[in-house]
Amino acid sequence: MTEQEYTALLAEWRPQEALPAAIGSFRQRELTEADRERHRFFVYEEPDKGWEFFGFYSADTDDYMVKYDIGLMVVTEIRFTAGDATAYWAAVKADLSRVLTDRWLRSRETAGVIIDGMGITSWDYAAFLPEQVGSYSLKINPAAPVAGLNGSYIIAAYADKDNDRGLLLFYNTMRDDYFAETRAARVPGMIHDFDAENLGELEARLTNRLRPVLESI
Repeated sequence: MTEQEYTALLAEWRPQEALPAAIGSFRQRELTEADRERHRFFVYEEPDKGWEFFGFYSADTDDYMVKYDIGLMVVTEIRFTAGDATAYWAAVKADLSRVLTDRWLRSRETAGVIIDGMGITSWDYAAFLPEQVGSYSLKINPAAPVAGLNGSYIIAAYADKDNDRGLLLFYNTMRDDYFAETRAARVPGMIHDFDAENLGELEARLTNRLRPVLESI
């Protein structure tokens, strides 16, 4: 996409007028020069968590896309991926608020349809997942898991103040097990400290390994 094409689409779509100013706690902001260099069309920010989601054109795949950036992880919302600008913008205008709300703002209800039977959303996790561990804060908790990738749900996420270092705990619906990944300067790291087949096993591993793992990142 040329700069002229990008500018023309921005002028035609007028995203700040066509899309809501806020969706829950996410608020649309003015595009910066850096956003424009990345051919972004809109950006919403969640100030308390430091998260954002944005629509943009990807030169790598020649697609129009929407991505969520939660610091520790970037997730593509495949519902909006399209090779055609007109189809993309029609889908964004029609469904962006609903899809974002279901994935992030109503994540408890959305995830619960699939994983309530595992006891995750009703788990009394406070003794195993404290709100603060050293410099890390609990940004996602098991009461409101968030859909991740490849059949996995993020059931817990600890992040530092810069939101680029921490720990992600997952439940995988296809394997029916729990696993974890670290992030250091957003670079993924695989660990097996929290591999578990049920919540009882996970509780024991969290009791013994949560603080040491976070301190080692």
